[in-house]
Amino acid sequence: EQEIEVVSLAWAPAGVQPGEVTEGAAQHLARRNLLVFIKLVYSRYKVDLIHHQISWRLLHFMRQIEAGESPRLMIFCPPQTGKSSLVSRYFPPWALGNHPDWSMMLVSYSADLARKLSGDARKVVMSETYQAIFGETAELEPGQSVQLERSRKSIGQWNIQDHEGGMRATGFEGGITGMPAHILIVDDPVKGRLEADSKVQSDAAWEAWPQALDRVQEPGGIIVMCTRWRYDDLPGRILQHAKENLD
Repeated sequence: EQEIEVVSLAWAPAGVQPGEVTEGAAQHLARRNLLVFIKLVYSRYKVDLIHHQISWRLLHFMRQIEAGESPRLMIFCPPQTGKSSLVSRYFPPWALGNHPDWSMMLVSYSADLARKLSGDARKVVMSETYQAIFGETAELEPGQSVQLERSRKSIGQWNIQDHEGGMRATGFEGGITGMPAHILIVDDPVKGRLEADSKVQSDAAWEAWPQALDRVQEPGGIIVMCTRWRYDDLPGRILQHAKENLD
């Protein structure tokens, strides 16, 4: 059975700080280190210990996909910890910079929120700093320039020029359809505490979950990230389902 990795608040050692190296070296390091990448594209991003822990897990997650291991990762954090910025705004552009042929799907409790997060990720790809790291101005292998495709660049669906990769955003309420994705990110399947207490909302997310699984292209990976409000929320049901299958 598929192993599910769960990340909660924990300590991890700090990474290399961009200010300690030259600009060119920092850009080179940013292709391999998510937090260095974030600090270059958004210098005001405040890095705490939890962000080091999550970024390390995301790097491991990406390496597992590269190795064909079909990883499953769940990240639980309180509100206002910057988890959406790290996982949904900055990780997708960074992963696509390293793997421009990977397709990504972002799902949230509403299509509007998913599209907003996708639009923020698209802005990162369009930025001059990103282009210096991964784009046509970067010293990469021939054919590895990562730029936004001009013909398809809406906030809800955008692609990488001359590559197969890109991002699509949708909400649980509208159904999850479309082409398979190498990475599925579920960012908050319910809006907050009130919605989490609603059995209707919890049941709707659980009923949509098989559709989400069908969108993952093996050996792709799945990230479920949320605040845990109750035991029988979507992550709780996923873990219970996995436990029952193991038994």
